[in-house]
Amino acid sequence: MCLHGWGIHSYLWRGTMGALAAQGRRVHAIDLPGHGLSDRPLTPGAYTLSAFAAHLRAALDALAITSAPIIAQSLGGRVAVALARLEPARVRALALLGSVGFGEIPKVVALAKYLPVPHGPLPTVLVRRWMVALSKAMAYGRRAVPNAHDIDEYWAPTQFPDFLAALRQALIEFDWRPLAPEVIATISQPALVLFGTRDRTVRPVHAESLASHLPRGTFRWIRDAGHVANEEAPEEVNPILRDFIAEDRLPEYPNTRIPD
Repeated sequence: MCLHGWGIHSYLWRGTMGALAAQGRRVHAIDLPGHGLSDRPLTPGAYTLSAFAAHLRAALDALAITSAPIIAQSLGGRVAVALARLEPARVRALALLGSVGFGEIPKVVALAKYLPVPHGPLPTVLVRRWMVALSKAMAYGRRAVPNAHDIDEYWAPTQFPDFLAALRQALIEFDWRPLAPEVIATISQPALVLFGTRDRTVRPVHAESLASHLPRGTFRWIRDAGHVANEEAPEEVNPILRDFIAEDRLPEYPNTRIPD
């Protein structure tokens, strides 16, 4: 199962799903509430960490998946960790890319509650393709640049009514704080934490140190990648993911740091 981060959707995994399916795996990438083609509820509490975790659990149930590795990016990583701690048997392994909980979020996120609520379809006309292109450029490091088709794919969902309102609400309701070391130490599954060295969205200030508290974890840097390393450097990230979730690697995976 693959989970995206805030403000994007399952298109993020276009370069990953085929690589995993080539191992003979059944691969799913879902759109979380408020994102992509999913519903955009605006009821209070719709975008809390617990609400997202419940959605992930429901998606696994709907797909008849009793247990699976979860590969997750940014906000999705924090959601995957929450479910892994609540229901350890449902999550066989965690691959966390630029994950919330292991890095620092810009303080400007706290200002979201002061923004007006952009209800209805009218605010969608304010979101232009160049804005999406700019946001992607800020998320990327030096490994790649998004092309025009990528921009179109990420721009398209912004034209749904209440898209901006849902994203604003998620900024306000979600738990963006770094995880405490004692919480990380309770994660029992094999876990891979991966960050781009140029991630400016979830800044990996203490990421390697926090990952060291994982009982069965490993940490990887992707040199010169930004916040979406799997998009920017699939030729490097995909082999790491394939190796990590290979069946013979999951039973035992002691905490290590793999040199750059």
